[in-house]
Amino acid sequence: MHTRIGNIRGSFVLIALACLAMWLVSQMIARGDYKTVALGGMAFGVVAVAMYVLNNWRSGFYLFLCWLLFEDLARKYLGNGTLLFFGKDVLLAVVCFSFCLERRWRPVRLLRPPFMFSLAAFAALALAQVFNPNSPSIFYGLLGMKLDFFYVVLMFLGYALVESERDLEWFLVSNMVCAGLIALLGIVQSIVGSGFLNPATLAPDIKALATLTRMSPTNNFEVLRPCSVFVSTGRLSTYLIQMFILGFGGTVYLFLRDRKAWRVVLASLAAVTVAAIMTGARSCAALVAISAIVLVLAVTWGAPWRTAESHAVFRVLRRATLALGLGLFLSAYLFPEHLKAYASIYTETLNPFKAGSEGVYRSWGYPLEALQRALSSPHWLVGYGTGTASLGWQYVTGRLGVSLPDFAVEGGFGSLVVEMGILAPFLWLWWTASAFGSCLKSVGKLKWSPMFPVAFALFWFPFVLLGPLTWLGIVQYQNFVSNAYVWLFMGILFRIPALAAESRTIVGFQRFFNPIRRPVAPAAPRSVFANAR
Repeated sequence: MHTRIGNIRGSFVLIALACLAMWLVSQMIARGDYKTVALGGMAFGVVAVAMYVLNNWRSGFYLFLCWLLFEDLARKYLGNGTLLFFGKDVLLAVVCFSFCLERRWRPVRLLRPPFMFSLAAFAALALAQVFNPNSPSIFYGLLGMKLDFFYVVLMFLGYALVESERDLEWFLVSNMVCAGLIALLGIVQSIVGSGFLNPATLAPDIKALATLTRMSPTNNFEVLRPCSVFVSTGRLSTYLIQMFILGFGGTVYLFLRDRKAWRVVLASLAAVTVAAIMTGARSCAALVAISAIVLVLAVTWGAPWRTAESHAVFRVLRRATLALGLGLFLSAYLFPEHLKAYASIYTETLNPFKAGSEGVYRSWGYPLEALQRALSSPHWLVGYGTGTASLGWQYVTGRLGVSLPDFAVEGGFGSLVVEMGILAPFLWLWWTASAFGSCLKSVGKLKWSPMFPVAFALFWFPFVLLGPLTWLGIVQYQNFVSNAYVWLFMGILFRIPALAAESRTIVGFQRFFNPIRRPVAPAAPRSVFANAR
């Protein structure tokens, strides 16, 4: 009896709260306050998602990836608010809490990174530099620590996420479907104009980033640098680089494993390739071309040559080449003027024999000048503090009323010197070299295995991001999309050798690929009288 009365009271309370919520929403709509309605709806959705994630952290993990990729689109239309910027971090914290809860009742694999000591040394220096007396505010240090190390947990989650080849296939397909959609939207925006996927009024912090244009120095072709669902072309270009690398390795792997999903991944890869060319970003186009060459050579080197399946490598490479060529041909046929303008920018600014060439200077001279300027600063020995030259410092100055940093440069190693002093570049090289060595060791275990292509792809993007792209600018590493994926890729890469051994695709260091293993009937027991004759 008391239980029924309690249920009735609870139902009345819920109905009253629902009526109150509807009344508040109707009042805000009547006043035209649609932004508050949208933010309230998102807050309610976050609470509902958090309750769901507590029951299944893997589903919450993929929700986090979706939020990570499409957060900027909401920021553009709802204002560049702080709540939206940190919403994904709250969701990731809930995912980590759910992961820890699962470990209490179910055994979950936990990664022990081989390079943890060197990474901890670099993190310790960054933490000490939070309290640097040269820093204008401690908020710079907190922002820098968040940008540099918050997503390290994704390395552990990625390691525990992939428990079977089916999980790996789902990760590849889901990410490449999102990448294909984002790439297609970027292509459309480069043709239609900056009004597509951008509101009429953008927040001042992101207006210049979302409407960038570039002009060729000789022929004066002016093109838009699309940002797609992101707020800047730089974020889109880095994302396309990592998805091209992942899609290439994933296509070869799924084809060798005879998974039908390889066609979906290859179609998305073609869209990503065209979008990379139409970003107008020279680093994106150059690194996609270099990565294509490196991946083809790596796949050829690690192919299972001593089995009949070695011909499958040539087939998938041939089909990938045809698909990418078809995508470029269609874009040139449908939009010849646009593609001609982008091609003109690349040939005029990257060709070393052209008068307007900037390739050598931007890739080597400019970062080196930034490093020299950093070493000539008054506090080159101890730096100005973590975060003072990091991505997003304008949010600290603009919204917290903190004074500007005294000194800043754009080059990657120069920024490390400005923030943490002369010791920072050496610690950076130490932990990245340790990480590369550990990743290469995992890739080497998979030679002559169908998992080798995807494993090498998972190694190649961290190498590109932590090496050449960080040399160009530390903001490439601190970009939250690329930062999250670099840790995620390394975590999955460390899991693949054990996954391959469990699925019996390799044993030890060398095992030839043979996906069809017919069971051998046991030999009939011999009679004890067989030799009695």
